[in-house]
Amino acid sequence: MKKTLEKLNAKLKRIRSAYLDEVFSKEEYLTEKSNTESELKRISNTIDNLLKDIESTDKVSITSQYEALIEKIDQFYYLYNTEASPHHIAECNRLLKLIINKVLYAKGDAESIIISPVERYKASQGIIKDYFVVFIEPK
Repeated sequence: MKKTLEKLNAKLKRIRSAYLDEVFSKEEYLTEKSNTESELKRISNTIDNLLKDIESTDKVSITSQYEALIEKIDQFYYLYNTEASPHHIAECNRLLKLIINKVLYAKGDAESIIISPVERYKASQGIIKDYFVVFIEPK
């Protein structure tokens, strides 16, 4: 967005220069200048709003959510790599359900998205190769 601002400021200079060189009439100059300034203002406002959003984000809460996820991943890793017992397998499954938000499985020409147990199954067409994608997000 900052590059866009720089480009628009340069465009304003070129518009003014073109007007001074009598390429534009006064009406054309004012129209082009007004349009460019409107776009500059819109982008500046967008940047300001994004900066406010960043500042207002509760970074402590987000950090604690990810730390909790990392702790669950560590627990899973420890249980998975210890001697297997039915209790460990059940606990591993429970932890995976807490950690994984969505699993995307694509095979051949169909795509299957398996979402957390609360959400629904979805299928669509158009995938060529087999692969898995696991989405881990704070809930």
